[in-house]
Amino acid sequence: MRSVCPERILASMTRRVAILAAALVVMLAAGVALIPGCGLDVVHAVLVSQHPRVRWISTEELARELESESPPLVIDVRSDDEIAVSTIPGAQSMRELPTDRDVVVYCSVGARSAVVAERFPNARNLRGGIFAWANESRPLVRDGARTNEVHPYDSLWRMLLSARVVRASGGS
Repeated sequence: MRSVCPERILASMTRRVAILAAALVVMLAAGVALIPGCGLDVVHAVLVSQHPRVRWISTEELARELESESPPLVIDVRSDDEIAVSTIPGAQSMRELPTDRDVVVYCSVGARSAVVAERFPNARNLRGGIFAWANESRPLVRDGARTNEVHPYDSLWRMLLSARVVRASGGS
């Protein structure tokens, strides 16, 4: 199995996440994110315009594929602190990304994972990231046990989590 180490990819993410955060601030100031689910749709629209080559997969499609006979490898590109709170069942943290099998990558909302997906033709990015997955009450695990907590990334992004999702302490 051929793999690619993503360390330099992760280093380039900071600037793009900052741009997306600025867009989110404008969106929140306009009251857009106050409508449940709408905030993630706007974030997704911005991400699609920033990453036109990325292939996206919906939470519904991923849930269906995870139940299939040949599920994709699911890679969580979030920080260790975020992963410690919860992951999508079966997800692995990103150490190396295989290039010879179908891969789905995700992060909080899809920004950091879009940078990774853009560089790998076999990768699809989960639309809305773990926030959309959790907002739809899909299963989350921590240390193999079910949980309903999600790391909020920070105080700004936490506003994109549904009120029914427990926002773990974390984020500034």
